[in-house]
Amino acid sequence: MRELLKNKKVWILVGLLVVFVIILLIALQQCSRDGEMDKGTKPAKIETDFRQSYAAWSDLKLNGDLCQAAYVKELRQVETDFNAIYKRAKAANVWDGLSEADQRIYTAYGDVGTKLGVMNAAIEKQDYSKAKRLLAEILEVEKEVKQGITK
Repeated sequence: MRELLKNKKVWILVGLLVVFVIILLIALQQCSRDGEMDKGTKPAKIETDFRQSYAAWSDLKLNGDLCQAAYVKELRQVETDFNAIYKRAKAANVWDGLSEADQRIYTAYGDVGTKLGVMNAAIEKQDYSKAKRLLAEILEVEKEVKQGITK
């Protein structure tokens, strides 16, 4: 046993083994973090984000006439959220895992996000008739989506 303790080669080998184990643990930890970040693009995460954005959109609709300058900031946020969710859902690793109904929903609300952007611009320019027309189109898209879900 004393010979092993005195042998420098054994200590160098043990030291290298310890360093290798530490590097391996750090690499595995990084891989697990990468996996956690990737979860943000999974269908379940996108669905959760969509539900939160849709709830905000529903709350805005309950407030009354959306074609007012007071709602522009909130509408911009909903627009941004819908567009971001559609973009994330459109990723190949997510889109292929969605049902046809979910694909239609995300596509429709991607369109709603785009129309909200145009509607916000109209409100900022005080073109309220255009904003109301766009809101009617948005509500029609929602109606079609809801009818498609219940079929």
